[in-house]
Amino acid sequence: MSRRTLLVHLLVAIALVLAGPRAASAQPAPAPAPADPKAPPAKTEIDDARSRMEKGQRLFADAKYADAVDEFSSAYEKHKYTAFLFNAAVAAERAGMRDRAIDLYDRFLKSEPAAPDRAQIEGTIDRLRKEQASSPSTEATGASQKAEIKALVFVESEPAGAPVSIYERIDPKAPPLDPKKPTGPGYRRVAASIAAPTNLSLSTGTYFILVEGFRDYNPTGSQFTFEPGRVYVYRAALSQGDFVGRIEINLPVTTAQIFVDDPPPHRNAPRAVGPTSIELTPGKHKLYIEATGFDPFEKEIEIVQGQSIKLDAQLARVGFGYLLVTGTAPEVVVDVDGERVGLFLRKRREPLRIKVPAGEHAIEVDADGMKAYESRIKVPAGQEIAVDAKFEEAPGKGGAVVTTILAASSLAGGIVLNRYVASLADDDDLKKPLFGVEIGCFVGAGVFTGLSIFLFVWDPGDDTTAKISAPREFTGDTELTVKSKKPRAAAPARPGPVREIAVGLLTQASPDPLAAPPAPIGLSVSGRF
Repeated sequence: MSRRTLLVHLLVAIALVLAGPRAASAQPAPAPAPADPKAPPAKTEIDDARSRMEKGQRLFADAKYADAVDEFSSAYEKHKYTAFLFNAAVAAERAGMRDRAIDLYDRFLKSEPAAPDRAQIEGTIDRLRKEQASSPSTEATGASQKAEIKALVFVESEPAGAPVSIYERIDPKAPPLDPKKPTGPGYRRVAASIAAPTNLSLSTGTYFILVEGFRDYNPTGSQFTFEPGRVYVYRAALSQGDFVGRIEINLPVTTAQIFVDDPPPHRNAPRAVGPTSIELTPGKHKLYIEATGFDPFEKEIEIVQGQSIKLDAQLARVGFGYLLVTGTAPEVVVDVDGERVGLFLRKRREPLRIKVPAGEHAIEVDADGMKAYESRIKVPAGQEIAVDAKFEEAPGKGGAVVTTILAASSLAGGIVLNRYVASLADDDDLKKPLFGVEIGCFVGAGVFTGLSIFLFVWDPGDDTTAKISAPREFTGDTELTVKSKKPRAAAPARPGPVREIAVGLLTQASPDPLAAPPAPIGLSVSGRF
């Protein structure tokens, strides 16, 4: 129960005593079997890998590195994609788990011996071993905090078997490469002649993926900008002869999926992801572009043989966003705009994901025995914000309860004495002394009331705080929806400590129902804590 509620109960109880006797009152599908890591993955397998990667990336972004290690490691055991192994190593390094980070980095290099950053990873392993030998503390160093996770990139060719080369752009001003002459300045080749289909783990940056010509098929390629902890799919449809054209697609987000002549529900993996250029046969085609947090985009285009066209796809954000709520308490109750929306359970290790209309919202998170946190948060359209509450214990109210009882007792005693003194004769020797005691009771009631209010309000400890993330792109799948900002009826109270005080005056029953109210003869105080 909050301090505000307890204070209301206190004031109501005292008001009732002051009034005296005159006052009236569907079954899930089976999990896919693990496949050869270099075999063309089914769409459902890619979707699962993307979901697992985004979950791990979210934990990593929220600095929950130990949880990220577990998530990436579990994903690797299921799918055997080396990007998961590398990302688990980085998360372990960030968490200060040096032994595990060294083991994971070693396993990554054994699984991907031709990694383009092998020398840097070997240097990281050497540094971690030296740190472990000199200081076995689990605290992460500054160098560890700079490590970044990788993206997982799938490359497929139609027909299968085409050799794939990867070029990293080292000059930000360098234009995309020409697939027929991939020797332009500003790039360095980091992988060569890998047979498609394949998957790679690549660091953050801009790359040109070249699907080289083989047999009598022409080469093709696209440029991508990869972000950490994301999954990308590039599907190259190779053409024969010179009877093709090209479209260059500019997009505001690197994770947008591009489908060609494949309306929803899509039968195939996306043709490309993010800003790219695609070779297509002459004629009319329809593009379907989808990105999480944006409305679907459709565009009919016409390709002319030997010509290149450009498309600036202006994707519009959806009209809602998400709040991802976590907290340090075992159970956290969340209200948004006065509406009880759900319960975060820490043991599940999944944030409470709440879908809200874009705009500003009042949020309150509370937990039994803890101070509540309240704030107003502006949720951008098509993005999410994480709220991680660090709870502080609510101070005990034993002193406030005792002073409340004393205040009520003093007040009731004063009322009893007032009525008794009024019934005494003016020359009665007890009248003056009892009148003084009566005044003392009223003064004491006032002092105890003020002290009680102070003790209810006074809080020497820290307030509950929350770490609020910067807006970011959507992650995760399930959510609770807040449809209206109008508050609903109060939800049933959560189990927890009960603090109630009942104060009343005792009177002697009269056999005459028409007689005047009898004078009080005592005080009744009861409570539940």
